Amino acid sequence: MLLIPGLISSILFNLIRRKVELTAFDRIVESFIFTFLIYVILNLTYGWAPLAQINTTNDVTSYVFSADPCLIVLTLLLSIVLPVLFGVIVHYDLHMKFFRLVKLTDKTSRDTAWDDVFTDEKRFLTIHLKDERRLAGWPSYYSNNKEEGFIFLSKPAWINDENVYEHTESFGLLINRESIDFIEFMSTSKERKQNESQQKQAAGKA
Repeated sequence: MLLIPGLISSILFNLIRRKVELTAFDRIVESFIFTFLIYVILNLTYGWAPLAQINTTNDVTSYVFSADPCLIVLTLLLSIVLPVLFGVIVHYDLHMKFFRLVKLTDKTSRDTAWDDVFTDEKRFLTIHLKDERRLAGWPSYYSNNKEEGFIFLSKPAWINDENVYEHTESFGLLINRESIDFIEFMSTSKERKQNESQQKQAAGKA
């Protein structure tokens, strides 16, 4: 009963964050950490008491459950709010951004550069296939693991040798990493205008 809030939090946290391989020991430790944080917050704000207690009287054991509705609601609320909050922080790499800002590390919380780039750069792609064809589209879905490496392109269009976009009639295309040579992340119209302006300024100074 003591670990139930932490177990709920651990399940929700792993639903929100990227898919990672965790051992049973990792999940137990994660549940302990969430449980500890929940009870600390409860104790500082409302006053903590166990939701269930075991009483033994004259060799008779009885289980007494809490009758405090506020304690039960607050415990369940924290079991949901905390993993959602931590899930957002981990997903958007906010904690590691802070550490990079103060020059403590240059790492991210993600496992691969593949995951970093696809998470941070939300833009149209041009995929160069190994057979020298080019395919443009929007990456609606992608694997967070480069070893799996699937990319689902919506609004797909083939690019011919004259750089003309030939739109397909398909809803989307699922592409395997093994067929990809390299990937271009396309500039937005705003970025292109800024680049042109900078180039003109540089040419004027020259």
